[in-house]
Amino acid sequence: MGKAGGGRNEIDPRFLSLCCVFNMTFPSDDTVYHIYSSILEGHFQMFSADIRSLIPNITKSLLALYKVIIQSLPPTPSKFHYIFNLRDLSRVCGGLCLTTPDRFTSPEQFIRVWRNECLRVFFDRLINDEDRSMVQKLLNELLETNFPEQAEYAKTDPILFGDYRTALEEGGSRVYEDIQDYEAAKSLFQEVSQLCYMLDACLPHDCMSSTVLECYFLQALYWSLGATLLEDGREKLDAHVKEICGLLSVSDTPEKPARAGEIPTSEKTLYEFYFDGEKQVWIAWNQMVPKYQYDPGKKFSEILVPTVDTVRSTWLLGLVRDIHRPAVLVGDTGTSKTATILNFLRQLDQNSNFLLPMNFSSRTASIDVQRNLEANVEKRTKDTYGPPVGKCLLLFIDDMNMPQVRSNHL
Repeated sequence: MGKAGGGRNEIDPRFLSLCCVFNMTFPSDDTVYHIYSSILEGHFQMFSADIRSLIPNITKSLLALYKVIIQSLPPTPSKFHYIFNLRDLSRVCGGLCLTTPDRFTSPEQFIRVWRNECLRVFFDRLINDEDRSMVQKLLNELLETNFPEQAEYAKTDPILFGDYRTALEEGGSRVYEDIQDYEAAKSLFQEVSQLCYMLDACLPHDCMSSTVLECYFLQALYWSLGATLLEDGREKLDAHVKEICGLLSVSDTPEKPARAGEIPTSEKTLYEFYFDGEKQVWIAWNQMVPKYQYDPGKKFSEILVPTVDTVRSTWLLGLVRDIHRPAVLVGDTGTSKTATILNFLRQLDQNSNFLLPMNFSSRTASIDVQRNLEANVEKRTKDTYGPPVGKCLLLFIDDMNMPQVRSNHL
């Protein structure tokens, strides 16, 4: 047990009188050094000799950083979470032990990951610029004093490490590595960002039960992480999600749909269902397809017979429009991408929306796009342009990835 205080109460003396009580004293500096240097030496046995030779200095620098932090940053009422102890040293060493010999081959990489772990454990807990500046300065001084040859590389920003790049690969272990920059991280998190956007679009603003929230999350998950999958990939995702989500699979019918907290099974996958938040039930998309009404006044090019795919795609376009996010429809020729988007745009209020279709071809140049945009917006201030006042500009680009003309094209 720990000392009384901070949520811990005194132990009744009558109980203590029945026990043999021993006080565990705080380990000495030499003991702490021995503990963590032994752990690091054991992990880095398979690394190069250049990296192993840095372990004594790494451990001493870590202890020096820790001592200054616990003396200079004590907990206060406004910084009550500034509680640093030996567990933080263990977290730093635990991060270093995630490294592998095939990814960390040079001393520079090793010192850089050490800096990352120190920032992650100590720096990220700080709440104001003064404290962060103090720790950053101290860390830089330790690097320049103890690791002058590696300091410049180690101090390069941004500093991003993670093991999520290979997290979804089947049969492979998660590899801790230097992500290098924000652009590389952005590509890794593109689908996760889309999940956040879809959740933002799906969730109502009022409170809801945990079962309803989970249904909204599943719907957003399928149309973010699973939105770009092909048929076989969608079936695998659906099977995995149903296995881990913990919701009860039930037989559903149009008269008795599956409710919140349940998984419908009348269709092959959950892609074929829409969660109705008001009624708190799962509705199959094929039940939401309206009957086609022939309009003799429509041009043939404007005719779109409603199907499950067009209704679902229109719903998705409406969601991303409501949260003001761009959308890209990807698919083979003949999957009604253009027809679905044009039909969606025609249904919008023309008084509050300004539609600008733009067709790309192999001859489209960037200057053509710029001139087309400038011709349809108004100059507000020196560097600010926008659509006519009171309207929202909706830009539809068709065939965005048309190939360039080959140099030997005749």
